[in-house]
Formats: sequence, structure tokens, C-alpha cells
Amino acid sequence: MRQWADMEPEQPALSDGGWQVRLWENPVFECGSAAAAPEEAAVQERRYDLSAMELRYGHTAACTIPTKVTATQLKGRVLDEEIAEGAASARPRRLDFQRPLFLQQERRLTAAERGTAMHLVMQYLELGGADPEEQVRRLTDRRLLTSQQAEAVDMERIRAFLATPLAQEIRQARQVWREYRFALLMPAALYDPAAEGEELMLQGVVDCAFRTEEGLVVVDFKTDRLAPGEEPRGQGGVPAPAGGLCSGAGAGDGGEGSAAKVLYFFSTGATINL
Repeated sequence: MRQWADMEPEQPALSDGGWQVRLWENPVFECGSAAAAPEEAAVQERRYDLSAMELRYGHTAACTIPTKVTATQLKGRVLDEEIAEGAASARPRRLDFQRPLFLQQERRLTAAERGTAMHLVMQYLELGGADPEEQVRRLTDRRLLTSQQAEAVDMERIRAFLATPLAQEIRQARQVWREYRFALLMPAALYDPAAEGEELMLQGVVDCAFRTEEGLVVVDFKTDRLAPGEEPRGQGGVPAPAGGLCSGAGAGDGGEGSAAKVLYFFSTGATINL
């Protein structure tokens, strides 16, 4: 091939056909690198600033608060548990495992289970419809209630509610929502005053809400066992998350705000306006 190209090798090929590898060192480059190394190290040492280690992030509170909160711990119902999925709780959540059906058939429902049954009835009850007992029977036939839940519902307290001015207002309302889910941004300072200026998401479920000419009315049904006179009066007796839940639901509906926030206690028949 060299003959065809009229080229001769600069060095004669080795007889054994091997390679010759030579390493050439640049003494000028080595001397320059050795001399420059201390200077570069000194420059890097001068550039290191200890004040960078003392930097404090200006929004530390935003790193500790949850991004989403609910009022689940106030009620603990199944629907609230579903809404609260992925949301942090202000206090440790108690794990309540559902009892097997064979145990539920032998034992009476717990207070929480009776409250769940009462809320289910209020979710589907037609306030101006047939007799409440007949409606509960229909809910059982549709398997929206179990037979044991139907037996646990206090029909006298249901009838007492239907005779209240609050029930009459709901009947005459322009629009009514049951188990209304909402999600909106709220000031994080309501959760932690140190997080002033930040926002977090509030999610929840409103038992009942209805629209009047004056605005939106949010109703929270309470199944707690209380004696007459033990109901909380005014904002001071209501937990802060509950007040935020009602206010948030009103603000989340078209931004018109809530005209009233009402608690109704089945055990005493009391209606508390917040």
C-alpha cells in the first residue's frame, strides 16, 4: 500500500511487527502547574465565605405546615375519611377498624356508628315527603341503610327536626345541597400563626347547605349526646376547624360567602347560630 501511494515509512517497521509507544512530557507545563497550584488553592480559600452557612430560609413555617387539611378529626365519618386521604392531621388520628359483620349482628352499634346512620338518613331524607319511618324503610330496601342502622335511627328526633323552623327554611330554599364536598385555599395562619402570608388547602364535607335570598346557609348536624344547656354557644364554644369548615364552604360556593352558619343538635333539638 505504501508503494502504491509512493510513501515510505518515517521509521523502519519493527521486525516483530509490534508497536512503539513513546510518552512525551512537557517540562514547561509541569513547572507552570506546580507553581500555579498554591495560588489557585489560595484563591479558592479566599472565596469560601462562612456566612453562607448561616443563611436561614425566610419561609420555614411553610416547610412544616401541611399543604392540605380537613376537619375529619371533628367527625370521623366514612365520607370525611375519604376526603382526608393524603391530608395531614393536626393531631394523631385514631385508627378505628370496622368490626366484622358477625359481630355487628350480635352487638349494638357504637355511638359513632349510630351517628353515621343518622347522617345517612339526613342525606337522603325528603323533608316534605312521606313519613320519615317509611322513608327509612325505603332506604333499607335500596340498601342505602342496613337493617341494623335503620333500627338505630331515632325517629322521634328526626320528627322533632322536621318540625323546627330550620327544616321549614330548608323546604322553602331556592337550592339545597346534601353532603356537599368543597376544596379551597385558606390563609395558613388559621392553622399556624407563624405561617402568616402562606396558604393551604381546606377540604371537607358540609352536611347541608341551602341558598336563601339573603345568601348561603351552612348547616352542621350534631349527633353528640348532650344534655339541654350543654350546647356550645357562639364562636367561642366551637372548635376553630369547624368554623373554618363552615366559612370555607360558604366562600367556596361562587364566592358569595355564607349568610349564616348553623349547628343543629339532635340530642337536645337545639339550633345554634354561629
